[in-house]
Amino acid sequence: MRLLPQIVDTMLGTGLRIGECLALREADVDLDAEVPTLTVTGTVVRADGRLVRQPKPKSDSLRRTIRLPTFVVAAIREALDLGLDGGSDGLVFPSTRATPRSPSRVRDQLREAQAAIGTTVTPHDFRRNVATQVANSTTIGNATALLGHADEGTTVRHYVKRTHVAPDLRIVIDQLVAEAAATTEGPPRPTLHTGAMVLQSGAQLADVDDPAWPRLRELIDTAPSTRALPVSSAQGLRTLESLQVTARSTLGALALNCGAITADHGWFRLLGGGGDGLPDLATANQLSPDNPTPPPYMLVGYDAVGGRFAIDGGGLGVAPGQVCYFGPDTLQWDGLGGGHSAFVEAVITGAMGETFADLRWSTWQRDVEALGPDQGFSMYPPPFSEEGRDLDNVSRRPVPLSELFAFYDEASAKL
Repeated sequence: MRLLPQIVDTMLGTGLRIGECLALREADVDLDAEVPTLTVTGTVVRADGRLVRQPKPKSDSLRRTIRLPTFVVAAIREALDLGLDGGSDGLVFPSTRATPRSPSRVRDQLREAQAAIGTTVTPHDFRRNVATQVANSTTIGNATALLGHADEGTTVRHYVKRTHVAPDLRIVIDQLVAEAAATTEGPPRPTLHTGAMVLQSGAQLADVDDPAWPRLRELIDTAPSTRALPVSSAQGLRTLESLQVTARSTLGALALNCGAITADHGWFRLLGGGGDGLPDLATANQLSPDNPTPPPYMLVGYDAVGGRFAIDGGGLGVAPGQVCYFGPDTLQWDGLGGGHSAFVEAVITGAMGETFADLRWSTWQRDVEALGPDQGFSMYPPPFSEEGRDLDNVSRRPVPLSELFAFYDEASAKL
């Protein structure tokens, strides 16, 4: 993932398209000028089966000069200081073969880097974010010029003449970066490098072209023992804003569109926007717009015997991005071998049930169906004891899940 942080900062601070960013040449930047600038002179395209630098943007009208915020200057300097071979074009962000870097590969690397914290921010999100912030802090016309758009579309009622040299927005963008850094402790979200964080509203995060919910809804509707608990629109948007993930992700889709999902006769409870005694994803992980620091792991679900599911954010020591399970029989976190989207689909469709056969007893379906979503079975002797291994011969009683969590955490601490 070499150069990914510098690429992210450059896009975030300039609103460049990913192809424009990866086509940037040393000759296009002037970092030592009194007012540092870059000029958009090309883009990366595929021709004859290979990636090449096209010596013009998507259209001639998109050639423009942008005055650079200080953190973008630093990012480009860092990239150049690595001394990588930029090839015949003198690229700032070349591939290891001194050719144009693949936009799709950068997108893949960005997804991999974000998997550990459960976010899904795309290069297009950077471009949209900087436009939103600049428009809100100055004018829509300034944002239009910065991005190189031909007009302001439906966002304005009168014509604003566009300039091909973007207005001087360095102070505005630098101030946004400084304000975000001053209010955030630990790794910022969603940017990966400088603390240049742009928080989005729930409505912005919900407004995506390819939301994940329709696919999940289809799976739920065809699963015989799965149901989605309702959530209010306002609560869903609040949860989404606290998580700072888009509705394009499975995590965001659950937060926005359901209180939770119960599956496999109620054995599994996947967290969403909260309801029926279950917390929303943000509350379960102590996240809010005022506290967006990524947790060491993100709780995403529970089961009927007090087990917990979480995405490893580096704090569980399994694998970043992998869904892990804390079981009442092992009292430790173990990886389930896949990411959150695959886990959710397996739970909804019933494919995950066989994995938990050792924690089930002969009448478990009937018993679990009688539980509330926020309840689980307390078993004695407990499953982690030798005497508690035979689950058909232990006593069981329904208790709040919070009581089970506290009991198993205390037992784990004593081991």
